[in-house]
Amino acid sequence: MTKIDLTSYRDDKKDSYFWHELYNKLTSNLYAVILTGVILFIFLWSFAFAKIEGLSYFDGIYWIFTTMTTVGYGDISPKLIAGKLLAMTTMVAGISVLGYLMSRTMDMVVDANLK
Repeated sequence: MTKIDLTSYRDDKKDSYFWHELYNKLTSNLYAVILTGVILFIFLWSFAFAKIEGLSYFDGIYWIFTTMTTVGYGDISPKLIAGKLLAMTTMVAGISVLGYLMSRTMDMVVDANLK
């Protein structure tokens, strides 16, 4: 059985702090970029859905929120093929992106409570 010598690794607190801060800045900027992208996606997709299906803009926003959060009441549903394709991309985006944003938000909450 081989022994691992951990004393040979660098234990510089400044270096470790730098990498930790760099990671935090990169991930927080990524969070902001993704959040901005989701907001743009919501407004653009709801506008497109409303125009394709002949609905009001408010109905488009209502539909995209119920679809992205997987609630889906069924009171507004796509009738045209283009609307159905838009709905499928909205479902995939809603599950993946909102799930990521929720997990990152919880990470920030837990990190803030640990400090």
